[in-house]
Amino acid sequence: MHTYMISCDLTTAPQENSGLLHAIKGMAQAWARPLEMTWYVRTVLDIAEVETRLGAQLELEDCVLIQPVNAEAAMLNTTLRWFSPRGKAPATAIGVLAGQRAARFALAS
Repeated sequence: MHTYMISCDLTTAPQENSGLLHAIKGMAQAWARPLEMTWYVRTVLDIAEVETRLGAQLELEDCVLIQPVNAEAAMLNTTLRWFSPRGKAPATAIGVLAGQRAARFALAS
C-alpha cells in the first residue's frame, strides 16, 4: 500500500472537474482532504499509474503534484479524516483548531 499527497491547481472550479475528483477517490483504498485541493490517498497503485489516471482527467492548464508520503506531517487549523470508497470514516480523525499547537502524525500506513 502506498500513500501519496496529491495537490491540484485547476483552471476550472473543482465541482466542474468532477472527473479528476472521481479519479482520485476511485483509485483510493482510503482518502483524506485536509485542504481544499490537497488530498492524501492510500492506494495499491504505483506513482506512474496514479499519474496516468489523473493525467487523463486534466484540462490543458491544470496542474497536479503527486508525491509519495513516507513520514509524519504537522498541520495547523485543519482536520484530517480518512474516508473509504464505501463512505465509512475510520475511527480516528485528527483535528487542530485555531489557537492550538500543531499536531504531528504519521501519514503512511
